Formats: sequence, C-alpha cells, structure tokens
Amino acid sequence: MSNADLRAQATDLISAISRQQHILDSLQTQLQNVQRQLDAIVYPVLILPPEITSEIFVQCLPDRRQWDVVNPDEAPLLLMHVCSAWRNIAVSTPALWSTLEISATDIAPYFLEIVQIWLQRSGQRPLSVRISGYVSQIERFVEFLKTFGQHSGRMRTLDLAMPEESFKAMDGQRLALSLLHTLKIDSFVTEDPPNPVTIFHDVDVPALREVFMTESPPSFIALPWKQLTKFTGEGIAAADCRKVLRLMPNLVDCSFAVFKDFEDGISAVSHPNIESFTLFKYFSDETGTLTDSTAVLASLTLPNLQTLKLLYSDPDDFDSDVFDAFLFRSGSRLQKLGISSVHHIGVASLRRVPSLVDLEIDHPHTSFIRNLFPSFGCDTTLLPRLRTLSFLGCVQGGASVSDIVRMAAAPMTDQMNAPDGFVPLQSFRLISNVQSPVPLCPDHELLPFKELKAAGMDIYIGTDTESFI
Repeated sequence: MSNADLRAQATDLISAISRQQHILDSLQTQLQNVQRQLDAIVYPVLILPPEITSEIFVQCLPDRRQWDVVNPDEAPLLLMHVCSAWRNIAVSTPALWSTLEISATDIAPYFLEIVQIWLQRSGQRPLSVRISGYVSQIERFVEFLKTFGQHSGRMRTLDLAMPEESFKAMDGQRLALSLLHTLKIDSFVTEDPPNPVTIFHDVDVPALREVFMTESPPSFIALPWKQLTKFTGEGIAAADCRKVLRLMPNLVDCSFAVFKDFEDGISAVSHPNIESFTLFKYFSDETGTLTDSTAVLASLTLPNLQTLKLLYSDPDDFDSDVFDAFLFRSGSRLQKLGISSVHHIGVASLRRVPSLVDLEIDHPHTSFIRNLFPSFGCDTTLLPRLRTLSFLGCVQGGASVSDIVRMAAAPMTDQMNAPDGFVPLQSFRLISNVQSPVPLCPDHELLPFKELKAAGMDIYIGTDTESFI
C-alpha cells in the first residue's frame, strides 16, 4: 500500500472516531437528562414515615418457616440487605426480632453472637423462643446461659428441643419466667429419670398454662403441674398419659399420641374438668414407631367432655368396643366428635351421644354411610341435636362424594323440615380428596342440595379449593 493510501485510510479512521465521539456525547447528554428526571421522582416508599415502614416490615414476616429465623432469604434479615435506610429501620423495630428460632447444631460457631444480637434488638417485647440442638456443646456455653437468663423474664413461649444431656447441663439455672404461658419440651427420654430436671422448679411461673412434651415422660421435668389447663403429649406411653391426668387436676384441653400399652392391671382414671380430648398420630424418628393407639380410652372417664377427636392413620388399630364403652362413661355432654380414618365406627356408637351438635368424619367408609342415612332425620335416638355434619377426604375405595350425595339427599331434605324431636341441620360439608375440574357427580344429584342451600342451609360439596354447589 502506497504512502498516499495509508494517509487516506488514517484520515477515514479519524473521521469515524469523530462521528462516534459525537454519538457518545449525545448519548451521554441523554443519560444525564434521564438521570435528572429520575432524581426528581419521589418514590412513595422512600418518604413513608419510619413507623409505617416498620409496620410493613412486620407484615413481611412469614407465617411459617421451613428453617430457623436466621435465614437471609426471609424477613427480617432480607429487609436489611436492600439499603441502609431499611437496615436502620429493621434494626430499630423490636417486633421483627421478638421471635427467635435457632439451632445450636447448625450454626454452632455463631450461635452465641446471634442469640445476643437478636434478643438485644427485640427491646422489651415479649418473646417467642425456640432453641434446638446440642446446646451444651457450643463454645462459651456459660455465656449463653447468662444471656438466656437475662431475657427469660420476657419469654411468653419457650420451645426447647434438645437432647437429655443439654437439659441436664442447663439444670439448676434460676430463671425469671413471669410471662411464660406456653412451654414445649422435646427430648427423647427412654425411661423415667431418677431425678427430674429442675430448670423450672421453684421459680415463679404464674402465667404458665400450656405444656407440650414430645417423647418425654412427665417425670423428666419438674413443673407446677396443678396450674396447667392444656397439655399435649407426643409419643408417650398410655401409662404416662394416666400420670399426666393425675398430676394436672385443672386440665381443660388434653391431646395425646399414644404408644400401645402392654402393661397388666391398668388402673382407671377419671378427670372431672377436661372439656376437649384428642388422640392423634405421631411418627417417632427415634424409634421408627407410629403412635396411634386408643389404649388410653380403656381406662379413662371424662364426665365433662364436650369435644372428642380421634385422628388416626390405621383403621385396624381402632377398637370399637373400647370406644363404645368410653362414650357410655363420658359422652353425656359431648358436643363435637371428629374421627379420622376409622372403618369400624358404627351408628350404634352415635346413639350414645344424643347431645352431639357437630360430627366430622375424615375418610368415611361406605358401610358407615349406608348405615347412617336410612335412620337420619327419622330416628330420634340418632343425632337429634346435630347442626353440623362434615365428611372429609372422600375417595374412591371408601365413600366417594357421589355415594354420599345419593344416599344423603332425601334424608337431609326430610331432616331440614325439623320433624318432632330434631334440631334442623344448619351446615353440611362434603369434601373430596380427588381434584377434578368437573363436578364429581351429575347435576341432577346435586339439585336437592342446591335447594337446601337456597332454603338457608350452609352447603359445601366439592374439593378443598372449589365447591360445586
């Protein structure tokens, strides 16, 4: 290439650079104009009073957490990563820090620091605290006990899910628990200890009313049992259930998940004050055992019982004779009965509870439906005061929605007219486990229920998310 050609090419490049520089200058000017307009915009969120922003932050707290609260992807920690203003507001909002759920095992190196900072930010608000894991094995355990004790006076709910040795390491602490209302103890204890844990012994806990214990006998820990009104025992033996009832004469609400009881010479227990009693299922990770026994009913009498719930997974574990005998002893004032996954309940059992107002059957069996409705609304010895009737979890293989609709239509229509000796039914729920975009039975079968709804009865027939009425 000649000298002249090179000079011409250089001239062209200089011209191209000049044109591009001109375009760049123009774009820079446009950017500055846009930025000035952006800067002039007043975003409402930035001019809200701090107390309003603080309340919005509180509403951001999740209802339920999969993990503990030390989660950077959830409030309150998530809010602190937006900007310095939000961080300052979050740090100075005690309501964001009044719930502490933390595992000593998962974050052992930072456990103490997080507990101290979190509780300090909670100000003077009442606390809900859940601590799990091998607490006694953390570094600076003594400092943790000091911090725990300093803030114990603000604890309204305390949940301790720790191994037995961690409870023993905390034993003897003097705690101020004047606000404590609900206590949860989760510790796998295989047998009665020679000496109970005394963390809560000889301390003033005037507000304590509710205790939950998981896989621990009541002898594991010393508590002011007589003042309790609600107790839940998960994965405990029937013998321990009877101990609970004797220890707590003022119980009103009691729930158990009970291991089968093989002891001989079971002693009877009568409790005069219990109004609500529940037996539910619970799977023990420690033993691999499902607790769903009705054994405790065999020796129990509850003359003041008003609500009874039996929630099981294995129908074969249900002993209808034990159940009938229990109703005979305890059912004179029963208002609400809820039963799950039970094939063998009979209509005869329901005749023992003429006071029943609310009946809920989960996973009803076809034989029960066939025996119930022929007498429904015409036999005054069967549920004469019933106002709410619910069938949940209806599936093929049991009583389906279509089965119940066909058998219930005529008796419910007759009962709605309130024949002598009956209270008219006010609510009927029929919910299928089968999710379907179309009704689970033909329109002509649903017509009587549409008429009942038009006449004022509360009717829901469908799935969990949609009624076909």
